[in-house]
Amino acid sequence: MENEENKVSLEKNDNEMNNETNVSSYQNENYGQQEQQNVGNTNPYGNTENSWNNAGYQDVNGQGASQSTFSPSGFAIASLVLGILSLVCCCFWYVSGIFAVIGLAFSIIVLVKHKPGRGMAIAGLICSAIGLIIAVIMGIMVIYIGMNMSADDYKKIIDQINSME
Repeated sequence: MENEENKVSLEKNDNEMNNETNVSSYQNENYGQQEQQNVGNTNPYGNTENSWNNAGYQDVNGQGASQSTFSPSGFAIASLVLGILSLVCCCFWYVSGIFAVIGLAFSIIVLVKHKPGRGMAIAGLICSAIGLIIAVIMGIMVIYIGMNMSADDYKKIIDQINSME
C-alpha cells in the first residue's frame, strides 16, 4: 500500500513538474514572440511614424519621442518682449527708446539668420518700430517744450501743481 501511495505521489510530482515546464515554456514562447513583434517598434500600438504618441511626450516604454518639437530662439522671444515693453514704457521715452532699439536688433538677427520663431520676431519688429516712433516723438516734444519755456513759465506750472493739492 505504501508503494502504491509513493507511486501516486511520484506521478503527481512528475505531472506537476511537467505542467510547470509546459507553462514556463509556453510563457517563454509567447514572450519570444512578443519580443519579435516589437523589435524596432517602440510603440506597442502600431506605427511609430506620425502617431499621436510622438507629440513630444514620452511613450509607453519611457523613451523620448523621436520627432523634435518646435522651440523658438531666445532672440525671437526677447525681441517680442522688448517690443511690448517699448510700447508699455512709452511715457518714459528714454527707456522706451532703449527697449525698442534692442528689440529691433534682436528681431533683425532672427530674420536674417533664419532662426526658429520668425512670427515672434516679426511681431517684435512691429512693436519695437512703433515703440521707437513713439519714443522719438515724445523726446522731440520734451526737448522742444523744454527749450521754448522760460523760467517764469516753469514757476507758473509749479504754482498750478501746488494749488491743486
